[in-house]
Amino acid sequence: MAWKLFDNDLQSLPENVFGGLTSLQILYLSRNQITTLPANVFDGLTSLTELYLDNNDITTIDQGAFSAFASSLSTLLIFGNELKNYKDSTFENLININELHSDHRRICCLVYKIEVCEPRVTLAACKEILKGKFRELMCPMDSTRSTDDFTTVAPDF
Repeated sequence: MAWKLFDNDLQSLPENVFGGLTSLQILYLSRNQITTLPANVFDGLTSLTELYLDNNDITTIDQGAFSAFASSLSTLLIFGNELKNYKDSTFENLININELHSDHRRICCLVYKIEVCEPRVTLAACKEILKGKFRELMCPMDSTRSTDDFTTVAPDF
C-alpha cells in the first residue's frame, strides 16, 4: 500500500499522525513545505520500506523520527532540504537501508552497508568527515557554489 501526499503544501506533521497504518509500505511526502520531523512522527509505520521526503524545507529531524521503521526502511530520499539539526544516530539506526539520496555527504557516511548513496563519498573521505575535519559537508549542486554555500553540521559524538 502506498500514500501519495506530495505537492500538498504540508507545513508540519504532528507526532503519531500516521498511527495505525501498519500495512503502509511507501510514503511520498515530496515537494511540500515540511520544516521539522518530530520524534515519533512516523509511529505505526512498522512496514514502511520507502520514504520520499525530498524537496521540502526540512531543517530539523528529531531523534526517534525514524525509529518506527528503522529495521524495514530500504529507500530514503531526503535531498533538497536544508538539514541542520539531527543526531548521527537518526541515520545510523537505519540498518536495512539500501538506497539513500541526500545533499549531505555525512549522512551517507553514517549508514552502514548501503548499496546506493548519493552523494557518493569514499571511505577515506568518510573518515575525515566523521572526525569533523571537513567544513563542506553538503554536496554542491553545481560547480558555481563557493565554500560559503555549504552547511556545517556539528558532529554529535
